[in-house]
Amino acid sequence: TNRAMLWFFWAIGLRPLIHIFFPTSFSNAQPNLVSLWIFLFIGVCFASWMTFLYKHDYVATDENGISHRTPFGTKFIAWNDIERFGKSDFGFSVIVGKKTRIQFCNVIVKEEQLRNEIAQSSTRSRTREWHNL
Repeated sequence: TNRAMLWFFWAIGLRPLIHIFFPTSFSNAQPNLVSLWIFLFIGVCFASWMTFLYKHDYVATDENGISHRTPFGTKFIAWNDIERFGKSDFGFSVIVGKKTRIQFCNVIVKEEQLRNEIAQSSTRSRTREWHNL
């Protein structure tokens, strides 16, 4: 879903190019050329950021634990260090360890499969099923 939606951010970001190079007069008011270039710059920056996040933001599990990589660094929690897990008020998945906390948006993972793996592998967790934290 995320990969399929990247075209949308780029289409919105590049939309001013149509107005700049192919001006149309659907209305009497022509858009300001400077505002179109500013909108183009902001749209391309946003689309680039979303593409960068798509390429660099992920959650991975292995036999040792779970890790969440973001553009700002990687967090890792060993299975034995997971104290509790659940959902935040905004619908994010939250995993709380002894020393760190991982919070991620569910659209970047196969939610049900990951939640089942966490529930089975986190042997010392006080919670055994997903609920609001």
